[in-house]
Amino acid sequence: MRKLFSLLITISMALTMLSCVVSSYPEIPPPPPKRVIVRARPGYVWVPGHWVWRGGRYVWVPGHWKKARRGYVWIPGHWERRGNHWVWIKGRWVRR
Repeated sequence: MRKLFSLLITISMALTMLSCVVSSYPEIPPPPPKRVIVRARPGYVWVPGHWVWRGGRYVWVPGHWKKARRGYVWIPGHWERRGNHWVWIKGRWVRR
């Protein structure tokens, strides 16, 4: 009987802990991106800032410069809806 009671307590605690986990995929869309004006910088590509989902809310990550890669073009990251969730698709270099 004690083993059964102990098992029920353990299962109950595990379910409680699972209910406290914050989803890593938001169900609400991100806010519009912040507008930033940047001047051209020869030899570099501007990577725009974007929202990330942390701790159950959106947090802004500022943009930055990346050294240009000869023969490649930078495709910025973007949010994409997949079912009931929003997923961040990372930016990447693509060969021209």
